[in-house]
Amino acid sequence: MHRRIEKLVTLLQEAGVECCIISKPENVYYFTGVFPIEASFLLVSTKREPALLVAPSSYPEAEERSCVEVIKGELNTIAALKRALHRRGCMPEKSGVLLRDFLRAVRKKPLGIEGDYLPAEVARKLETKWLDISPLISELRMVKDREEIATITRAVKASEEALRRVSQSIAPRMPERELSGMLDLELKRLGADQTKARVRSGKNSAKPFSKEMSGKVGKGALLIDYGGAFEHYWTDLTRTFHVGRVSPSYEEVYECILEAKRAALREIGAGKEIAVVEHAVREVFREHSLEKHIVYTPGHGVGLEVHELPVITSQKLREEPPVPRGSTDAERLYRTMARLFIREEKPVFQENMVLTIEPGLYFNDFGVRVEDMVLVKHCAKLLSRFPDELEDVTIA
Repeated sequence: MHRRIEKLVTLLQEAGVECCIISKPENVYYFTGVFPIEASFLLVSTKREPALLVAPSSYPEAEERSCVEVIKGELNTIAALKRALHRRGCMPEKSGVLLRDFLRAVRKKPLGIEGDYLPAEVARKLETKWLDISPLISELRMVKDREEIATITRAVKASEEALRRVSQSIAPRMPERELSGMLDLELKRLGADQTKARVRSGKNSAKPFSKEMSGKVGKGALLIDYGGAFEHYWTDLTRTFHVGRVSPSYEEVYECILEAKRAALREIGAGKEIAVVEHAVREVFREHSLEKHIVYTPGHGVGLEVHELPVITSQKLREEPPVPRGSTDAERLYRTMARLFIREEKPVFQENMVLTIEPGLYFNDFGVRVEDMVLVKHCAKLLSRFPDELEDVTIA
């Protein structure tokens, strides 16, 4: 983790920033090994050693886990933060000076903040020049190191075992919530600290990102979008089962999605343009006259969050990307990621990125998606191997 901080310091120096405050829990964990539950602040300076300011209730655990100095805070968070900044020479040693007064005096250089996490109201109250360093952190987190890859690989294996166990119990008339709960339970039995299992049957499968699970398993598509956080690293996988006899039209759609997934995987490799993947997926769907049934991009990064950079899209990311229907959370997510991912006009894959590839098609009465996790090397290395052939996911 010290190497990660060193890389961040280099990026801060390039950006003309002497000090930054990091408070997003995933980012704090990435740099320190501490995943805070209460408000915490990682102070990173280009001139002093980093330190983590935590709430008193979090101090014992943070002191045990942190790879940087831990400062015990107090109920008055701003006062504690001000004193911590004083000790690092980032704030004038003048009693009674407010945080905003310090910020005005920081050598005329901007303060680094997480623009995608710090509330806009707080940013306004800073009354100083500041620079959004979220893109810098996102750039670091896009490429996984050896420890992260090992953790994610174990997590994928456990997640697929959970689905294997639960899939044997799928039965008609089973409530979607019950099936979701069974999968959550198995994921936690296998080591997940957090889970997200969304089950949608029949017409509900046509809602790609809906959290509603009010139906029951019936004939037709049964879309299971699930994953868990293992040691804080997420998996994100989807299989669409089919209950009962498969119609020729459904089989055509399903086989088209598998063809699109294979086309996407062929285009992944370090140094290749990311945009080409979506072109390949759309070309397959276009050949089958199904392109109009696409409602989102065909993949994304995954790691400490379910959705991270890069966005697998051919859109110019200085513009608004396609917005998934039916979920304000998804809309916010994709717009935020697109706003951050603008350092390159034609972004390329980098070795050791971890991605999902999830081509899907959605109609009025059903939807189908197949989602796998991939490690980028000179070509795509599949991390997930749960069967996806139609005969393997059909339940009589």
